[in-house]
Amino acid sequence: MPVNVELLRGLIGELDDSGAHRWAAYCLGRLHRLLPFDPHVLAERISRDIESQHVRSVRRLIDTARRKGGLPPMRMIEIAGKLACHGYWEESGRIFQELSRLPEEGGRLVRQSPSLLVDRAPHRLGRLADDIRRLGAMSGVGMAPVQLKLARLCFTCGYLALAADLYSSAGAQGTLPWRDDVAYRYSLARTGAPSPLSGDIGEPPAGVPKRADAMMMIAYDKLARDDYPGAASALEGAIRLHYFDRDDVELLVKESLAALNAIDSLRCGPSKVAADLLVAGEDVDSEFGEDGNRGVPKVFICGFGWSGSGAVYDDIRGVRGFCEFEGPGHDTILNEDSDSEVTFIQSSTGLGGLWLHLKHRQTLDWSQMWDLFSLHVVGLAPIGYSNYKSCAAAVRHVRRYGAHYMRPFCQLLQGCGGLLRSPRKGGLFQLLRETTEGLCTMLVAQNGGKAVLFNNAVFGRDVEMLEIFRACHAVAVFRDPLDVYADRKDKDKNHWRTPRQLAEFYGRGLQRYLAYRTAAGRRVGATLREVPFERFVRDSAFRWRVRAWLLPGLEDRGHTYFDPLISSGNIGLHQRSVDAEEAGQLQPATAAHQEMERLSRSIWGL
Repeated sequence: MPVNVELLRGLIGELDDSGAHRWAAYCLGRLHRLLPFDPHVLAERISRDIESQHVRSVRRLIDTARRKGGLPPMRMIEIAGKLACHGYWEESGRIFQELSRLPEEGGRLVRQSPSLLVDRAPHRLGRLADDIRRLGAMSGVGMAPVQLKLARLCFTCGYLALAADLYSSAGAQGTLPWRDDVAYRYSLARTGAPSPLSGDIGEPPAGVPKRADAMMMIAYDKLARDDYPGAASALEGAIRLHYFDRDDVELLVKESLAALNAIDSLRCGPSKVAADLLVAGEDVDSEFGEDGNRGVPKVFICGFGWSGSGAVYDDIRGVRGFCEFEGPGHDTILNEDSDSEVTFIQSSTGLGGLWLHLKHRQTLDWSQMWDLFSLHVVGLAPIGYSNYKSCAAAVRHVRRYGAHYMRPFCQLLQGCGGLLRSPRKGGLFQLLRETTEGLCTMLVAQNGGKAVLFNNAVFGRDVEMLEIFRACHAVAVFRDPLDVYADRKDKDKNHWRTPRQLAEFYGRGLQRYLAYRTAAGRRVGATLREVPFERFVRDSAFRWRVRAWLLPGLEDRGHTYFDPLISSGNIGLHQRSVDAEEAGQLQPATAAHQEMERLSRSIWGL
């Protein structure tokens, strides 16, 4: 009987959360046997073996990873930091030496993970490797400065438990700088570790400027320690500092404090969510007196990462009546064409991620709602590339729409608390739908539009997120896996996957889509279709059919930004840049790709 690897991944997390670490380790071993080349599974195995002091196993697994194509660079930083934490200085230094072969001695990798401390983190990983190896030769004598560097690096890469351990060791030998003190306290609060610190963090010393991100982290720490007045004061300071130039700053503060109050009520309430609250479907719509097909028309262009969805987006974005939410905009660390991606849905901390977590885990943790508020509503305190994108988009929304943008989110936070206290069948599902509908209604009212266009607001592998939207049409655009790899290798600023790893990642995304499509059946058949990139580019008649299906009720007039001649140059890229060995490693993704082709033909016809 085949094993559902996604369920197994979720089970490992649940076992760890409940303290059943031995069973979690057993399940991880099973998962590793099923996915021997999955870099994240391999990295997790290595991390657990370090904690268990199985150094021989760690060396063997790292050597295996090197032979099979490597580990994600960010996970290598985690492994190196964990090795240093356990006193394996030589092994840690060896990994950092390997990372120093990346562009700019690893500096570009560090910059791709922005945080409060990204400017303080070490950017030349070769120098860090030398420092660590020197400590190994001296049995760790004089380690505090290196531990501080490692703590900053782990923090900015999002490994907060590691950062807390390293800060604890570094801080024991002297007072931490103010920003590091904030990062240390925040790391402890986020990981739920008992704090050895006494007293509150004070004001920054003279000459050290206040930072809104730091104040937001202080607010979280205080709320976690049951200091609501302190959290409210820090949050208000963060909002006033970040949006000081807005005329409606008082209203922004008012909405933010209302959100904080709602989050605090969730913190004190139960985390388990009754299954009845999550019931979705037509029967629930009718119970609430609603029609799931009524609302602001919405069009979603979904891709699988470098799968050609931009071609469909360019073809229709000039149609009159469309309006769009803000993306993160242009930034040197962001990938080309990501400037228009709507992040408050697709992210694990966004509305779509919240729905999937509720639906499959049936828990609601206050820290989830804090992340939704912090990253997607007020745009503060990001750690890492994805969170940075989300914050950049949120800030643009607040600067353009002010409290009009914030209010639907605040109503969601308040509504969650009410439903947990007084459950109603399908209540949370409907509340999320009301939130997305409220945001879309706000957008068309503010811009005078008729419909909302979403570009990669939901990835194809996560189309289940579309359940929290009324009146939507969506296409999932897919592409030859060989060309996906060629394009990512050339243009993706965060690219690290080998052909085998890309095949597994891309193929798994297609399989996840197909599994949902099969399970949902006719329920989504009228609103979701598959579009092969190559056919869309080459076949103008097919292009017009896709366009007509996506634009019900809109006048099909307006400028098209799509140029089939330019896009045709993106077909067959692999013939110029992917060798025979790489092409062979990419073959495992072709089966799912062919199934997508069959599904597309069955819907659109030949």
